[in-house]
Amino acid sequence: MSKDTGDTYDNIWDRNSYEISKKANVAFNAKLFFYSIPKSKFILTEDGKITDTIKDPIFDMDVVQPFDITWNKILENLWSSNDWNDLLSKVRRLAKSDPFFATLRDYIDNPEYPLPENTIT
Repeated sequence: MSKDTGDTYDNIWDRNSYEISKKANVAFNAKLFFYSIPKSKFILTEDGKITDTIKDPIFDMDVVQPFDITWNKILENLWSSNDWNDLLSKVRRLAKSDPFFATLRDYIDNPEYPLPENTIT
């Protein structure tokens, strides 16, 4: 005898909200965006503080931030954003002290490469 576990899509309507992982059900575009944010660090120069990405020592390519760290940082700091402009202002403020948010700011607040509307949503 098999037991219905409720894992099929036909049976998820009767599950409680705490039984469904929000992180596992993030939209595909959001997952791709989160996976594309590179690890970064602040470098002090004569002109001030600049953000630089961390490179792989063998391939000399940007090392990406793990998805879990990206998810947690965004959830911890940006969960209370009311709209896109509110989110941008919080990211700009956090970018002054955290290289992750400085890199995120460069990704989402770059007039030369605007984000697609579905990514903003």
